[in-house]
Amino acid sequence: MRTLLIGLCGPKGVGKSTYARSLGGVTLSFATPIKEMLKVVLPHPAWLDRKEEPIPGFPEHITVRKMLQANFESLINDPEFRKNVKTR
Repeated sequence: MRTLLIGLCGPKGVGKSTYARSLGGVTLSFATPIKEMLKVVLPHPAWLDRKEEPIPGFPEHITVRKMLQANFESLINDPEFRKNVKTR
C-alpha cells in the first residue's frame, strides 16, 4: 500500500488535526524536532515558552520565535550564535 503525505498549514485552532483525523491520518508536528534541538541550545528549556523575550547571553535581537523561524544555515554560521552554543 502506498503512503500518501499531505501537508496542512494554518493558524492554531483552525482544524488541521481534526481534518487529518477525519481522513484517518496521523499528525506529525514540524516544530517538535526543532524545539527538541533548541532545548539543547537555550539556557533552560522553559525559554521555549518565552518566545518574544531576548535570550540572555545571545545577540540582542535573538528570541526563541526568531530561532524557530530561522534559516538555520545562516543562524548556525552566525559567529555570535556559534560562540554561545560552544559555551553551553
